[in-house]
Amino acid sequence: MKLALVDYGDTQCTNEVLEILEGILDEKGFSSDRATYFHASKAAHLSEIKGYDVVVALGSDAMKKLCKVDRTLKEYAGCMTYNPDMNTWVLPTYHPNGIYQEKYAEFDFTYDHVRRAVDVLDGVLPFRTPRAPR
Repeated sequence: MKLALVDYGDTQCTNEVLEILEGILDEKGFSSDRATYFHASKAAHLSEIKGYDVVVALGSDAMKKLCKVDRTLKEYAGCMTYNPDMNTWVLPTYHPNGIYQEKYAEFDFTYDHVRRAVDVLDGVLPFRTPRAPR
């Protein structure tokens, strides 16, 4: 099963932050071959992330684009949402670049959310597969 880390908008993850995210995956024993980082600024990039089993939406722009909700990230971070257009689960979280703005509590949530996504993919945490509408 594969994981996509998706980021939208003008700001993308720095190399240092990507190394931290990779470290979280390594810590869980999740092969980096099973995870891909995408920075997208256009809807056309949605087709690139189809086929991933879980998508972690990094930041509010990614959450709004991938979860199709009209809520703040503070209200919705950590809520697994099924995106039927992409046929995948999306887990919104805070943008990890917040660590540069000393938003350590938000980064702690990001850390936990990435670990949860890995646990779902590895079967440690169960999640149901949505049924097709009748």
